[in-house]
Amino acid sequence: SLRDALPISLRLAKSIGVYALDTTGTTGPLSINSLPGGSYSVVATYGGSGDYTESTSTPHSVVVTPENSTVQLTISSYDPVTNGKVNITPYGFYLGLAALPCGVHSHLGGNDNDICQDGIPTGSVTFKANSNTVATAGLNSSGIAIVDGLFLDAGSYTMAANYSGDNSFNPGVGQLPLVITK
Repeated sequence: SLRDALPISLRLAKSIGVYALDTTGTTGPLSINSLPGGSYSVVATYGGSGDYTESTSTPHSVVVTPENSTVQLTISSYDPVTNGKVNITPYGFYLGLAALPCGVHSHLGGNDNDICQDGIPTGSVTFKANSNTVATAGLNSSGIAIVDGLFLDAGSYTMAANYSGDNSFNPGVGQLPLVITK
């Protein structure tokens, strides 16, 4: 019977998942968010059962296009004497900037509402203060760009993190206001 059948496996050059067959002999619709942007040839393989022989589908072309992105920007300020984090940024205190690009379909999760990513972005982020570039940083293996030790003059700023984009995510921007007091 189909209920006793082995699951179906989807493969590229390697397996991207094993999916159980339902009582009608199909997997039903599948949604796979783990493929980076690019072109793929996908093959489904059925391992067979006591009633049915194993089989492999013909290859099917799949193109994964980049999704739109947004950037979660975090600004931290630190006392240069104690290295302690402060909530108000006086002039002379240094800033830490962090940017986390993610797909617009990513969701908030965890206890602190961090964004749960649909894949890890690559590329770089350009940080700007009132449209003036203040730093550029590559994304680390977690998909986060970090800049520490930034000093700005007293004043009001619109801080922006401009993500360059990659094969999986289109360019995106995150902004926050910042006031540095005298």
